Amino acid sequence: MSEKEISYAIETINMAKKIQLKNNQPLSILDDITLQIPQGSSVAITGASGSGKTTLLGLLAGLDAPSSGDIKLLGQSMLNLDEDQRAALRLGQVGFVFQSFHLMNNLSALENIMLPLELEQMHKDPRAMAKEALEQVGLSERAGHLPTQLSGGEQQRVALARAFVNKPKILFADEPTGNLDQATSNEIEKLLFQLQQNNKSTLVLVTHDEALAEQCQIHHRIVAGKLA
Repeated sequence: MSEKEISYAIETINMAKKIQLKNNQPLSILDDITLQIPQGSSVAITGASGSGKTTLLGLLAGLDAPSSGDIKLLGQSMLNLDEDQRAALRLGQVGFVFQSFHLMNNLSALENIMLPLELEQMHKDPRAMAKEALEQVGLSERAGHLPTQLSGGEQQRVALARAFVNKPKILFADEPTGNLDQATSNEIEKLLFQLQQNNKSTLVLVTHDEALAEQCQIHHRIVAGKLA
């Protein structure tokens, strides 16, 4: 299937996720999830704590496998893919931003941004690309700083630069402003949508922040493991 023929960045068909408890009783986390996420759109997933929204994000990204149903990522069914094959599908096409930044503390800001480029092993000058990404988030002067020398907002800017440096087709964000004060959150939100639009990426974010969710084109709510 060519890129032009792919209408949706992500599709799920009757997807469910169940786990087995210690007493061998099944626990349903997600049930009968069918959705389509158009390419280039911004999508928010909200729900109460324990509703299954973070589990859904992990399944959509191929970080976990459903108990039943199918998920298509960029037109590719992940039904029969193992963990390594799903990782290969994500490589260079999918980026992540997390609440806790997940930067490598022993690497500088610039080196953190270079990581996904070096994993791909497809770029002639990862350092130049990383410098450009750092400039886009307004942190050129922090290139040599370690994460511990950066504020929370600056660390998340570095994380955004790392996520977008290889121009991913899809960006998954899990509570991207959850550890930030309101003023810094507003700055990060503005930057997140700006980078998403500039790169024409599909944005899928999990958040408890209704104001952030309302900025997305599509808003899905999870209630007791089902799409409301």
